[in-house]
Amino acid sequence: MNQPPKFLDDAQVLYHCPVDPEYDKNPRFKKGFIASMAICTYDQRSFYLFYCDTKWKVLSDTFHDSVDKAMAQAKVEFPEMQIHWHRIV
Repeated sequence: MNQPPKFLDDAQVLYHCPVDPEYDKNPRFKKGFIASMAICTYDQRSFYLFYCDTKWKVLSDTFHDSVDKAMAQAKVEFPEMQIHWHRIV
């Protein structure tokens, strides 16, 4: 998986994590293959967990009022997967 762009859907990327191919067919996602997740912000006060394909196209998202809550949502979506977030600097 390539590094994410600095912005996805005009939101700044703060963290990203690849999704193990074993979990790419999570039944909650009917729009397509989820290759990675990214936590992004438009305003540094609210945060989105973006679910992306192999080309970093955003397929779905969830809204959160903290980075920790966005990270917790990722564990809800992929409970058996080891999630390793990479901070974008």
